[in-house]
Amino acid sequence: MESHFSHWFSQENRLLQYLLKIEPQKVYAMPKMLSALGTDDEFKTLSMLSDLSDRELVATIGWAKQVPGFTGLTLKDQMNLLQGSWLDILCFNVAFRSSPYKGVLVFADDFVMSDGDSSNLCIPLELNATLRKLARKISELALTKEEYVLMKVMVLLNPDLNAENPKSVHQLRDQMCDVMLDYERMRGAICHRRICNLLMVLPLITHCRLLARDYWNGVKQSNRIVLNKLLSEMIDCVMDSSL
Repeated sequence: MESHFSHWFSQENRLLQYLLKIEPQKVYAMPKMLSALGTDDEFKTLSMLSDLSDRELVATIGWAKQVPGFTGLTLKDQMNLLQGSWLDILCFNVAFRSSPYKGVLVFADDFVMSDGDSSNLCIPLELNATLRKLARKISELALTKEEYVLMKVMVLLNPDLNAENPKSVHQLRDQMCDVMLDYERMRGAICHRRICNLLMVLPLITHCRLLARDYWNGVKQSNRIVLNKLLSEMIDCVMDSSL
Protein backbone atom coordinates (compact mmCIF):
# COMPACT_ATOMS: atom_id res chain seq x y z
CA MET A 1 0.00 0.00 0.00
CA GLU A 2 1.30 3.48 -0.85
CA SER A 3 2.65 5.33 2.15
CA HIS A 4 0.27 7.73 3.90
CA PHE A 5 3.06 10.30 3.73
CA SER A 6 4.24 9.78 0.14
CA HIS A 7 2.77 13.20 -0.74
CA TRP A 8 4.92 14.92 1.84
CA PHE A 9 7.87 16.66 0.16
CA SER A 10 9.02 19.17 2.76
CA GLN A 11 12.54 20.45 2.32
CA GLU A 12 13.66 18.69 5.52
CA ASN A 13 12.44 15.30 4.43
CA ARG A 14 13.35 14.95 0.79
CA LEU A 15 16.03 12.63 2.12
CA LEU A 16 13.32 10.36 3.52
CA GLN A 17 11.56 10.30 0.16
CA TYR A 18 14.83 9.31 -1.48
CA LEU A 19 15.42 6.51 1.05
CA LEU A 20 11.97 5.13 0.23
CA LYS A 21 12.82 5.30 -3.47
CA ILE A 22 16.08 3.31 -3.19
CA GLU A 23 14.57 0.40 -1.26
CA PRO A 24 15.82 -2.85 -2.87
CA GLN A 25 13.42 -4.92 -4.93
CA LYS A 26 12.00 -8.06 -3.36
CA VAL A 27 13.95 -11.29 -3.56
CA TYR A 28 12.17 -14.60 -4.02
CA ALA A 29 13.13 -18.09 -2.89
CA MET A 30 11.72 -19.80 -6.00
CA PRO A 31 11.37 -23.14 -4.12
CA LYS A 32 10.20 -25.03 -7.23
CA MET A 33 13.69 -24.63 -8.68
CA LEU A 34 15.06 -26.68 -5.77
CA SER A 35 12.99 -29.76 -6.56
CA ALA A 36 16.05 -31.27 -8.23
CA LEU A 37 17.88 -31.27 -4.89
CA GLY A 38 16.00 -34.37 -3.70
CA THR A 39 13.67 -34.98 -0.79
CA ASP A 40 15.86 -33.86 2.13
CA ASP A 41 13.77 -30.95 3.42
CA GLU A 42 16.44 -29.70 5.81
CA PHE A 43 19.01 -29.60 3.01
CA LYS A 44 16.60 -27.81 0.67
CA THR A 45 15.74 -25.28 3.40
CA LEU A 46 19.40 -24.60 4.09
CA SER A 47 20.01 -24.15 0.36
CA MET A 48 17.11 -21.72 0.03
CA LEU A 49 18.11 -19.74 3.12
CA SER A 50 21.73 -19.44 2.02
CA ASP A 51 20.77 -18.42 -1.53
CA LEU A 52 18.24 -15.89 -0.23
CA SER A 53 20.72 -14.49 2.26
CA ASP A 54 23.41 -14.16 -0.39
CA ARG A 55 21.13 -12.32 -2.80
CA GLU A 56 19.76 -10.08 -0.06
CA LEU A 57 23.32 -9.36 1.06
CA VAL A 58 24.19 -8.24 -2.47
CA ALA A 59 21.07 -6.05 -2.52
CA THR A 60 21.98 -4.58 0.89
CA ILE A 61 25.46 -3.63 -0.29
CA GLY A 62 23.99 -1.97 -3.38
CA TRP A 63 21.42 -0.17 -1.22
CA ALA A 64 24.06 1.11 1.23
CA LYS A 65 26.06 2.63 -1.61
CA GLN A 66 22.98 4.68 -2.54
CA VAL A 67 22.39 6.01 0.98
CA PRO A 68 23.23 9.73 0.76
CA GLY A 69 26.62 10.41 2.28
CA PHE A 70 27.68 6.78 2.62
CA THR A 71 30.12 6.70 -0.27
CA GLY A 72 31.55 9.97 1.03
CA LEU A 73 32.96 8.02 3.98
CA THR A 74 36.41 6.48 3.68
CA LEU A 75 36.46 3.12 1.90
CA LYS A 76 37.63 1.44 5.11
CA ASP A 77 34.75 2.93 7.10
CA GLN A 78 32.27 1.84 4.41
CA MET A 79 33.59 -1.73 4.54
CA ASN A 80 33.64 -1.86 8.33
CA LEU A 81 30.10 -0.50 8.62
CA LEU A 82 28.76 -3.04 6.12
CA GLN A 83 30.67 -5.93 7.68
CA GLY A 84 29.40 -4.94 11.11
CA SER A 85 25.74 -4.45 10.20
CA TRP A 86 24.73 -6.67 7.25
CA LEU A 87 23.43 -9.50 9.39
CA ASP A 88 21.49 -7.10 11.65
CA ILE A 89 19.87 -5.65 8.52
CA LEU A 90 18.93 -9.08 7.15
CA CYS A 91 17.34 -10.06 10.47
CA PHE A 92 15.50 -6.73 10.62
CA ASN A 93 14.25 -7.27 7.06
CA VAL A 94 12.80 -10.69 7.95
CA ALA A 95 11.03 -9.26 11.00
CA PHE A 96 9.59 -6.31 9.08
CA ARG A 97 8.35 -8.57 6.27
CA SER A 98 6.71 -10.74 8.94
CA SER A 99 4.69 -7.87 10.42
CA PRO A 100 1.91 -7.68 11.24
CA TYR A 101 2.98 -10.98 12.77
CA LYS A 102 0.53 -13.81 12.06
CA GLY A 103 2.54 -16.80 13.24
CA VAL A 104 4.93 -17.08 10.30
CA LEU A 105 8.38 -15.70 9.53
CA VAL A 106 8.45 -14.30 6.00
CA PHE A 107 11.90 -14.95 4.55
CA ALA A 108 10.43 -14.16 1.12
CA ASP A 109 6.90 -13.84 -0.24
CA ASP A 110 7.18 -17.42 -1.51
CA PHE A 111 9.03 -18.82 1.53
CA VAL A 112 7.50 -18.59 4.99
CA MET A 113 7.98 -20.65 8.16
CA SER A 114 5.55 -21.40 10.93
CA ASP A 115 6.89 -22.18 14.39
CA GLY A 116 6.41 -25.88 13.65
CA ASP A 117 8.24 -25.59 10.34
CA SER A 118 11.23 -23.99 12.07
CA SER A 119 11.39 -26.81 14.60
CA ASN A 120 11.04 -29.54 11.98
CA LEU A 121 13.75 -27.96 9.81
CA CYS A 122 16.23 -27.67 12.70
CA ILE A 123 16.29 -23.89 12.97
CA PRO A 124 17.85 -23.24 16.42
CA LEU A 125 15.16 -22.70 19.04
CA GLU A 126 16.59 -19.45 20.41
CA LEU A 127 17.13 -17.91 16.97
CA ASN A 128 13.60 -18.86 15.93
CA ALA A 129 12.10 -17.47 19.15
CA THR A 130 14.09 -14.22 19.00
CA LEU A 131 13.21 -13.52 15.36
CA ARG A 132 9.54 -14.06 16.20
CA LYS A 133 9.87 -11.80 19.24
CA LEU A 134 11.34 -9.09 17.02
CA ALA A 135 8.50 -9.50 14.49
CA ARG A 136 5.92 -9.24 17.29
CA LYS A 137 7.63 -6.14 18.71
CA ILE A 138 7.63 -4.43 15.31
CA SER A 139 3.96 -5.37 14.92
CA GLU A 140 3.06 -3.94 18.35
CA LEU A 141 4.77 -0.68 17.40
CA ALA A 142 2.98 -0.64 14.03
CA LEU A 143 6.30 0.33 12.45
CA THR A 144 5.72 2.38 9.31
CA LYS A 145 7.69 1.96 6.08
CA GLU A 146 9.27 5.36 6.71
CA GLU A 147 10.43 4.37 10.19
CA TYR A 148 11.72 1.08 8.83
CA VAL A 149 13.96 2.67 6.18
CA LEU A 150 15.29 5.24 8.64
CA MET A 151 15.99 2.62 11.30
CA LYS A 152 17.74 0.47 8.72
CA VAL A 153 20.12 3.32 7.91
CA MET A 154 20.73 3.85 11.62
CA VAL A 155 21.52 0.14 11.99
CA LEU A 156 23.99 0.50 9.10
CA LEU A 157 25.67 3.43 10.85
CA ASN A 158 25.45 1.99 14.36
CA PRO A 159 28.32 -0.54 14.68
CA ASP A 160 30.88 0.28 17.34
CA LEU A 161 34.08 0.51 15.34
CA ASN A 162 37.33 2.42 15.29
CA ALA A 163 36.44 4.62 12.36
CA GLU A 164 39.09 6.32 10.28
CA ASN A 165 36.90 9.41 10.25
CA PRO A 166 34.47 9.10 13.18
CA LYS A 167 33.28 12.69 12.75
CA SER A 168 31.88 11.92 9.28
CA VAL A 169 30.13 8.75 10.50
CA HIS A 170 28.60 10.58 13.48
CA GLN A 171 27.45 13.48 11.29
CA LEU A 172 25.70 11.11 8.90
CA ARG A 173 24.07 9.28 11.82
CA ASP A 174 22.93 12.59 13.35
CA GLN A 175 21.44 13.61 10.02
CA MET A 176 19.29 10.47 9.98
CA CYS A 177 18.21 11.11 13.57
CA ASP A 178 17.11 14.62 12.55
CA VAL A 179 15.06 13.20 9.68
CA MET A 180 13.41 10.75 12.08
CA LEU A 181 12.53 13.61 14.45
CA ASP A 182 11.01 15.63 11.59
CA TYR A 183 9.01 12.64 10.42
CA GLU A 184 7.58 11.89 13.87
CA ARG A 185 6.64 15.56 14.35
CA MET A 186 4.77 15.49 11.04
CA ARG A 187 2.88 12.40 12.18
CA GLY A 188 1.81 14.25 15.30
CA ALA A 189 3.45 11.66 17.54
CA ILE A 190 5.00 12.44 20.91
CA CYS A 191 8.45 12.47 19.35
CA HIS A 192 10.72 11.59 22.21
CA ARG A 193 8.48 8.77 23.42
CA ARG A 194 8.01 7.26 19.96
CA ILE A 195 11.72 7.40 19.16
CA CYS A 196 12.61 5.86 22.53
CA ASN A 197 10.21 3.00 21.76
CA LEU A 198 11.80 2.51 18.34
CA LEU A 199 15.32 2.53 19.75
CA MET A 200 14.31 -0.20 22.19
CA VAL A 201 14.12 -2.51 19.16
CA LEU A 202 17.87 -2.21 18.46
CA PRO A 203 19.07 -4.54 21.27
CA LEU A 204 16.67 -7.20 20.01
CA ILE A 205 18.08 -6.84 16.49
CA THR A 206 21.59 -7.23 17.92
CA HIS A 207 20.51 -10.39 19.78
CA CYS A 208 19.13 -11.81 16.53
CA ARG A 209 22.39 -11.03 14.77
CA LEU A 210 24.48 -12.84 17.39
CA LEU A 211 22.29 -15.93 17.15
CA ALA A 212 22.21 -15.81 13.33
CA ARG A 213 26.00 -15.39 13.32
CA ASP A 214 26.45 -18.60 15.30
CA TYR A 215 23.90 -20.41 13.14
CA TRP A 216 25.56 -19.51 9.84
CA ASN A 217 29.02 -20.19 11.19
CA GLY A 218 27.81 -23.63 12.26
CA VAL A 219 26.37 -24.24 8.79
CA LYS A 220 29.65 -23.20 7.21
CA GLN A 221 31.79 -25.37 9.49
CA SER A 222 29.55 -28.40 8.97
CA ASN A 223 30.06 -28.34 5.18
CA ARG A 224 26.41 -29.37 4.89
CA ILE A 225 26.08 -27.03 1.93
CA VAL A 226 28.51 -24.89 -0.04
CA LEU A 227 27.96 -21.21 0.72
CA ASN A 228 28.41 -18.61 -1.97
CA LYS A 229 31.76 -16.84 -1.70
CA LEU A 230 30.44 -13.42 -0.63
CA LEU A 231 28.21 -14.84 2.10
CA SER A 232 31.03 -17.08 3.34
CA GLU A 233 33.46 -14.15 3.51
CA MET A 234 30.99 -11.91 5.33
CA ILE A 235 30.31 -14.64 7.90
CA ASP A 236 34.06 -14.80 8.51
CA CYS A 237 34.11 -11.02 9.00
CA VAL A 238 31.32 -11.22 11.59
CA MET A 239 33.11 -14.02 13.43
CA ASP A 240 36.46 -12.17 13.36
CA SER A 241 34.85 -9.03 14.81
CA SER A 242 33.54 -11.05 17.76
CA LEU A 243 37.02 -12.23 18.80
